[in-house]
Amino acid sequence: MRFGTLELMPLLIIAIFIVVVFLAVRWGQKKQKEGEKTMETQTEGISPKSRLAVALFAWFLGGLGVHRFYLGKIFTGLVILSLAIIGYGVAVVFGLSEATGAAMIGWLMVGAACLWAIIDFIMAVAGAMKDKDGVPIKRW
Repeated sequence: MRFGTLELMPLLIIAIFIVVVFLAVRWGQKKQKEGEKTMETQTEGISPKSRLAVALFAWFLGGLGVHRFYLGKIFTGLVILSLAIIGYGVAVVFGLSEATGAAMIGWLMVGAACLWAIIDFIMAVAGAMKDKDGVPIKRW
């Protein structure tokens, strides 16, 4: 059985995604350790971030992770952004060809990013979101 470039492209894209997520996890762990140091010195309270801004970002630009970047959660913002861009790329490239299975994988990745944004939107409206320092966002 001979594989062409088009058939191997989803594997390459998934491998790149895995590497990006791995590097982002390592970077996130480093940032989390730094954040724990700042949390010790920070007083308990309410985040200066706006719930309304988080909710609007999550609703309109959540599939790109913009609301996570606003909260200072760069790692999860990058994960959502990677899911959306890579998923859309796979869906469009393979949707134009006859590789419908690969296109479906791409749309599932985009759907996962959007579902994540919808859950974050609900959490923002309910007041359950926290910023990068773990402080609840209560101010509208």
